[in-house]
Amino acid sequence: MGGWRGFPLRGRLAARFPGVPVRIHNDAVCLAVAEHWCGAGRGARPCWGWSCRRASAAG
Repeated sequence: MGGWRGFPLRGRLAARFPGVPVRIHNDAVCLAVAEHWCGAGRGARPCWGWSCRRASAAG
């Protein structure tokens, strides 16, 4: 997303939540991780997520 290019999001989040690991990734990976942690893929190994707009990812 062009409007976010160059914005220090990771640094801002790390400053706001000290001591908490901050990782920034694309929407397909975030979808797969969220499904694995909290959604339909909870406990599945492997868990696959699919974002039709961009790419596939595994978490």
